[in-house]
This record gives sequence, C-alpha cells and structure tokens, in this order.
Amino acid sequence: MDTILEVFFLPPMAIARLGSSDTPMENFTSTEDPSIFGGDMTVIAPQVSLEVREDGSLRSQ
Repeated sequence: MDTILEVFFLPPMAIARLGSSDTPMENFTSTEDPSIFGGDMTVIAPQVSLEVREDGSLRSQ
C-alpha cells in the first residue's frame, strides 16, 4: 500500500473558520504584488463578501 507523504493545494488556500456563526467573515484572496517595490510578494487582497439573509437571499458587503 502506498503512503501519502505530502498534500499540496494549488492555488494555496486557508480555512479561517469551520462551522456556523451569526457573524459572517470577510472574504479575501491571496495574490502577487505586481509593483516593482512589491517584488512579486504574496499579498492578501479583499474580495466581495456575501451575507445570507434569513429568507435565503444573498447580499454583498
């Protein structure tokens, strides 16, 4: 039987919280800084976050 030695997520991802909560979390993505001073460093950029209303509809934040 083979053994898994490593697992890679491409693109990289992280899980901030598991489970339900009344307070929604903001959505972010990792991207590279294209500026000459950023030197292609990975940065965290905000994205559109969605809130699920009680009637099941979505609202962007």
